[in-house]
Amino acid sequence: MNGYNSNVKGAVARRRALFIAPFSLFFLSVFLVFSFIIQSFVFDNSLFKAVFAEAEADYSADGYIGKDKLLRPVEPETETDGDVSVAAPVLPPTQAENELFSYLDELPPLKENGYIKESDVGGFPLGSMWATLSVHGDGLLSEVPVYQGDNTQILSKGIGHLYGSSFPGEGGVCVLAAHVSGKAGFFGNIADGEMYKKGTQIKLDTAYGVYVYEVIHTEILNYTNEKYVKKYSYRNGGLVNNYDKLNAQFGTDELLAMYTCYPAGTSFRTQRYYLICRRVYGYSWR
Repeated sequence: MNGYNSNVKGAVARRRALFIAPFSLFFLSVFLVFSFIIQSFVFDNSLFKAVFAEAEADYSADGYIGKDKLLRPVEPETETDGDVSVAAPVLPPTQAENELFSYLDELPPLKENGYIKESDVGGFPLGSMWATLSVHGDGLLSEVPVYQGDNTQILSKGIGHLYGSSFPGEGGVCVLAAHVSGKAGFFGNIADGEMYKKGTQIKLDTAYGVYVYEVIHTEILNYTNEKYVKKYSYRNGGLVNNYDKLNAQFGTDELLAMYTCYPAGTSFRTQRYYLICRRVYGYSWR
């Protein structure tokens, strides 16, 4: 009798295993497919990394030389051999700016053929504060800290500089990211056309000098569109510098791209709002 009961119990266990196994394999397959999709289309996406990537960081302000301005180059280097090509041209402000406040009214004029020595710039470790950002106007921004890197912790404290993008004076595109709302919305209402109208000036007071940019373009892109954040791409078997193409498109040698999630007030934002500015003040590197 005991043998009979054992056989019955064994048969029941086998039937249960056969019943459960397909469901287990199904749920495991769904989990693996879901993990692959998340890894491929979210975590490996550079825009996700720019806003949500986790990293250890030192948030001391020791890297920000401009904090006391003592170690910042006081006088720019000046070319003396007659070669005027070393300093990229700084574009004059647009006519639209005549009706707006201009930081250029309170800054000393740039020296002809002046430039910043690249060795004076130095490197900025992850999490170090290397600049402040200001936008003149009632309700706009005043000396908001700008940190090196753009992980979650940094964007909770201020504005983040996208790794791989340019620094002011280097040419190319300097990319800054910030959250869209709440206490961490350090750009303010960036999508407000009245606050950031064409010709509005943005000042970056960096560790090695002051740079001024003016708004020339706004654009809303899907979060997968890396038009402004990806410096290089491969096309037709060759490496293409996307920053060079953008500067040629806007007729300048250096752009500032400020971006945040869009629109505000939604739980999952699949778009990004870009504010594109051109440099109108500041020395180039050499």
